[in-house]
This record gives sequence, C-alpha cells and structure tokens, in this order.
Amino acid sequence: MQRTELFGVPVDLGTKADALSFVEKRIREKKRTFITTPNPEFIVDAQGDKEFRAILQKADLALPDGSGIIWALRIIKGRPSINPLRLPGVDFMLALCKRAAEQKWTVSLLGGGENVAEETKKVLERRFPGIRICVLSERDPSTPPFDLAQDLRPFDFTQGSAQDDVKRHLLFVALGHKKQERFIVENQGRLGAAVAMGVGGAFDYISGRVPRAPQWMQSAGFEWLFRLFVQPWRIKRQWKLLVFVFLVLRAYFYVVCLRRNNPL
Repeated sequence: MQRTELFGVPVDLGTKADALSFVEKRIREKKRTFITTPNPEFIVDAQGDKEFRAILQKADLALPDGSGIIWALRIIKGRPSINPLRLPGVDFMLALCKRAAEQKWTVSLLGGGENVAEETKKVLERRFPGIRICVLSERDPSTPPFDLAQDLRPFDFTQGSAQDDVKRHLLFVALGHKKQERFIVENQGRLGAAVAMGVGGAFDYISGRVPRAPQWMQSAGFEWLFRLFVQPWRIKRQWKLLVFVFLVLRAYFYVVCLRRNNPL
C-alpha cells in the first residue's frame, strides 16, 4: 500500500489483495490496527472538525471509499505511481469475512440499529460457512446512557471455542462516520480487538435492508445517486459533495498557478 493525503486526510492506494495482505500481516504480528474508509463526506467534515481529522490521521489503513476520492487524487496529484482504485468499505468487509472463515479469525459486530447486526450475522454465516461471529450490541454506544462493560454482550462465538481461547480478531463498527471512528480510537484497546474498522451502512447492505446500486452504476461512480434514490432523506447531506468539488477544483487551480509561476 502507498500512502498519500487529501486535504490532511490519509488515503492508502493499492489493490484489495494488497489491503488484505496488510491486515493478515498485522494480525500475524499481533499489531492493533485501525481501518478507515474516507469518502468525500469524510474529507469535508474533516476540514471543519479538527478532532475528526486527527482521528482519521491515526488510521493504520485508509481505504478510498467513493469515486470522488479517486477523481480528486487524479485531478490534484496528477498520475500517482500507483493507479488509485476505489475500495468500498462494504466490499472490503466482505473480503475480510471471507478470509476470516478461511483463517479461523473471529468477527464481532457492533451497532447498525435494531436487529440489523443479527440479520447481518445470519447472512455472513450462510455466505461464509464456518465463520465465527458474535454481535456485541445493536445499540449506539455513543448515545448515553451506555456502560461499555455491562451493555456490550459477552464474546460468544457460536462456532465455538472455549472463552479463554477466543481471540478477538475483527471488529466492525456501524455507527455512522465520526461516531464509529471516535468510538474505535477510544475503545479498541478495552475491547481487545486486533483489527477495528468503521463500516457505516455496510450492515444495511449485507443484511439486505438497503439495496446496493447495480454494478454498472458502481463502476461508473454513480452509486451515490442510486443511494439517494432509495434513501431520499440523504439529500440533506449531498451538499457536501458540492463543497468537496469546490475544494478539489480550488486546489487544482492553485497547483496550476504554482506550476506556471515556478516552471521547471
């Protein structure tokens, strides 16, 4: 993976295989790992929220989730040595779950709303036979009152080894951006999770609560438009895409002006 930055937010470039190898190596070396999935909304929010930007900068792996991130990197950075590829968080979560079933890693789910995490667990167990999954909680731990020690369900992996043999490999947190990243940074050590990743609405997609865009729309970069169609309430958040475009174009013209004033 090759790290770059976009408006102060780290972004790692590489393939899905590269990212999976990175996670596997970190688990093998017993290194705690924090994964983020920056998209245009992350970038815009990070400009006005220094705490959120600082949290994103702590990421050990930052996967570009959103065609807007790839467009921005190509506009501002020119032609990076690694061709930037979009790695949607839901797709990487599924890839990690597939690897978890193969490697006998344990998977924990937190958040997602009423019954969504349980439905996600059932889908993953059907899709990846042998996977060991537990649901920690479907409540939002950032909304008080919430006692981390009492309100999180105990680790109880149904495919089951003894409790003292359980290693808490993968933790997927679905609380929405900002909340989930802040929760991971503050609590990953207390939860004993080797790898923790904020996954936003991934549980909704995997459980089937929310349909994903057809593959051609994903490839064309219009998944956001499909999501707006099925979740029209999101229109209140779409203005951030315009802010993001403004930031990118302003940066592009700044770079152009620098090149003109300082020719090689």
